[in-house]
Parts: sequence; structure tokens; C-alpha cells
Amino acid sequence: MEYPTLITTGGPWYGPPGLFEIETTAIHEFGHEYFYGLIATDEFHWPFLDEGLNSYAENLAMETWLGPGSLADLFGLDVSGASMSAVFSNATGHDAKVAQPAASFEHGSDIGGLVYARTATIFETLRRTYGSETVGRALGRYARKFRFAHPGPEDLIEVVREVVGDRAAATLRTALFDEGWVDFVVREASSAPAREPAGIFDRDGKRETLQPKTSPGWDGSVLVQRHGTLVLPVVVELTRADGSKERVPWDGEASEIRIPYHGDVALKAVVVDPDDHVLLDEDPKNNFMTALAQPRAGAPRSFERVLYWMELALQAVLP
Repeated sequence: MEYPTLITTGGPWYGPPGLFEIETTAIHEFGHEYFYGLIATDEFHWPFLDEGLNSYAENLAMETWLGPGSLADLFGLDVSGASMSAVFSNATGHDAKVAQPAASFEHGSDIGGLVYARTATIFETLRRTYGSETVGRALGRYARKFRFAHPGPEDLIEVVREVVGDRAAATLRTALFDEGWVDFVVREASSAPAREPAGIFDRDGKRETLQPKTSPGWDGSVLVQRHGTLVLPVVVELTRADGSKERVPWDGEASEIRIPYHGDVALKAVVVDPDDHVLLDEDPKNNFMTALAQPRAGAPRSFERVLYWMELALQAVLP
């Protein structure tokens, strides 16, 4: 619990080593000294400005301190607070809007999933997408400018516009007020031996027939689609058959992008957002595709299923 200049925390003494429940709670309650205390937000009408921003700061502080296993480091499996927030965020993302009074939520679970987890995931996505320094500077300006001023959502969005930019501010508004969502999908990926032009051509007043023949290299393309209402820049990574990689930035403005491919070897696989910047992506499983006519790339299916069941088991023991 948090009080002005006083916090209390606690947890089971029998908790397994590597489960940082008490530490996470202590940092969360300390964060309230800033987000509901020094900034003096209205917790009833805009709970996300307190609990949500605080959850984001809590995850960031824990990860800065403990690294990838900031929430749990059990049996060789690292779980961060940001990744756990993303799980609950994407499970409730279509239930209701984030920016509304506490009494307007139909279910208590939506407050946990939206006010706490989704707000944290929104800002973690902005941080990973636009940079820690930039987003940190925006929140710092917000905290200093509106200290004891009872700011509302528009004040936060305007500061993000000033520091991060118009696109980031528009994305934040949609995410908070319009149940914004996004899902990046690799729809096509293929390459084939390059071929020179073939057919009948008129050249220099003469008709010439060219027979089909291959030329050095491989040609192909990749089609990536963005479903949903949130616009976020991402990276599309192309992997060649020899293991070399090429990264293509995409601003995400359009609903899809077709990326031409030409290389000395065949295209093997494609992945969108290889560094997991967009934690708001609803279905990361469709971010990857093996190119046509190529041996299967990526983790074996059995390995994927083992990881999935491990995640479910770990969620069962977490608070």
C-alpha cells in the first residue's frame, strides 16, 4: 500500500528464489510517491495516469536492476515484467478503452488488464520503438511541468507530441481512447532464380525473339501487412540461405508493404519486429515465415509447444 512518504509491502516468506514479488511490489508502491503524489493525478477519473504509468516505471526499474529476468528467474527461464504485462494487455485489449474512470469498467479484471498492464505495454512499446532517451525525456517533462497540477490525458498526450512527435502522440491517443490494436503479419515470402527478359521485342526497328534463360542471382519479394488501428514503425528482417541478414525499416503508415528481394542466394525466411519492440502486437506467431521452396526455418514445432506450456505453468504460480 502507498501513503504520502510511506509505503508498505510484503509477500510470502516461502516464495521460491528467483521470484521477485516483494521487490516488484516495493518498487511499485514507491513509484506512487511520484505518479499520484508529486504529480497529483486524479486516480478516480483517470486511473491509468497513476497505476498505468507507475506499472510502466516499475517494469523499467526492475529490468534496469535485474535484467531480462526482472519478474522471475526460475529453472533457467527468464520472465520480465514487461513481457508479463504484454500477456495480460493483449488478453484484454478489446474489452474496453484504457482512458476512462475507474467506475466505468464493467469488470475488475479489466482494470488490471487495461489500466495496469495495457498502459504499461503501450509506453513500453513507445520506448522500444522511439528510444528510451526520447520517451524518458517526455515523461520527465510531463512530471516537472505538471507537478501538483492534477494533469489529465490531454496534458500527457501533448507532451508526447512535443518531445516524441505527432505520429507517436496520435498512436498514444488511439491506444488510450479507441481500444487501439495492431497485428503485423507476414503474408508472402518467396524467391526464384533470376531470369532475363524473354519474348518478342522491337529493338532499333527490328523484331527480336529472346528465349528464356536464367541470370545470376535470385529475385523475389516479401509481403507484410499491418492489421488494426495503431500505426507503429517496425523492422522487417530478411534471412538469406547462407545465413546473412538484411533489415528493412518500415514506417507502418500503409496497411501493407511489398519488399522486393534480389540476392546472390535464395531468400530463406522473414521476420517482422525481430527485436520485439512492438509488445502490443496481438499475435507474434504470424510475424515469421519460411520462404517458399526452402527448408523449414526457425524453432521446431515441438520446442515452440514446450515453451508455450512452460509459460502457462509459470502464469499459474504468479500473483
